[in-house]
Amino acid sequence: MKGFYSICDKGSVREKNEDYCKAGMTPNGFLCVLCDGMGGHAGGETASRLAAESIWSFWQASDYAQVREAMGECLQYANNCVRESARKTPELEGMGTTVCVTLLRGDELWYAHVGDSRIYIYEPDSGLHLLTKDHSMVQGMVDQGMLSEEEARVHPNRNRLVRVLGGREEVEPDVCQAPFRMREGMQLLLCSDGLSSYVPEEAVSRCMSENKSVREKCEELVALAGKAGGEDNVTVQLLLFHTAEAVLQESGFGSAKPWKRKFFIALAALLIVIMTGVFFCLTY
Repeated sequence: MKGFYSICDKGSVREKNEDYCKAGMTPNGFLCVLCDGMGGHAGGETASRLAAESIWSFWQASDYAQVREAMGECLQYANNCVRESARKTPELEGMGTTVCVTLLRGDELWYAHVGDSRIYIYEPDSGLHLLTKDHSMVQGMVDQGMLSEEEARVHPNRNRLVRVLGGREEVEPDVCQAPFRMREGMQLLLCSDGLSSYVPEEAVSRCMSENKSVREKCEELVALAGKAGGEDNVTVQLLLFHTAEAVLQESGFGSAKPWKRKFFIALAALLIVIMTGVFFCLTY
C-alpha cells in the first residue's frame, strides 16, 4: 500500500511500550489495527499484542462477505483470546486493551473500536474529523454537558475507561453502520491516547495539511507528543488514499498475493506481445 506509514513509540517516560499495531493486505482488504494495553506487570504488553495478532489472524483466515458482522466478530474473538490468556496466567489477570480496527476495500472504509484509541479522517477541503467516540468516563461527562472538550483533554481521570477489550465476557464495540467513502487525497489516521491526550486536534490537523510524506507526518506527530511531555506510549498509523489503488483493490488485483500479481503482470505482457505480433502479421 503506497502512502502508508506507522510508528509505535515508547515515549520518553514509560519503561515499557504497551501499544501495539499491525497493518497490511488481507484477503478482505487493507487492514489497520492499533491497540493500547493496560494491566500492570506484563499485562498491557501482552493484551495489546494478543488482541492485534488475533484480529490480524481473523481477517487472514477467510474472505468475509458480511463485513460489518465480521468486524464485531473479530473483536469478540480478540476479546476471548485476551481473557483466555489471563485465565491461564494468574499474573496477567485484569489485563485489557483498547483497539481500533479499519478495513479498506476499494474506496469503502469499515471501522470499529473499543476504548479511547481514535480514528480520524482528514479531508483537504474541510480538515480533521473524528470517526470514533471515546469509551471513557470523561467522554460521558462531555456528553452530559458537565465538561467541555478542552476540559476533558486535561481532566485527571481522562484515562479511566468504561469499555476495554478483555474486560468482560461479551465485548461492546462500536462498529460503523455503513462504510465511510474515501476520496482521492483523504488521509486516515489511527492513534493511541499518547497522541490525542497531549496534542490538540488543531495541531494534528495542521500537520496533516502539510505537503510532506506520510512518514514525515507520522514522525512530526510523535515529536509533538514528545514536546508535550511524552508521558505515554504513542502510536500513529497514517494512510493517504489514492483512487488508483482503490480500483486495483476492487478488481481483486490489489489483494492478490505477491506471486499472483507477478503472474498476472507477466501474463498481460505476454498477451500484448502476442497481439502485437498478430497485428504485424495481418498488416504485412
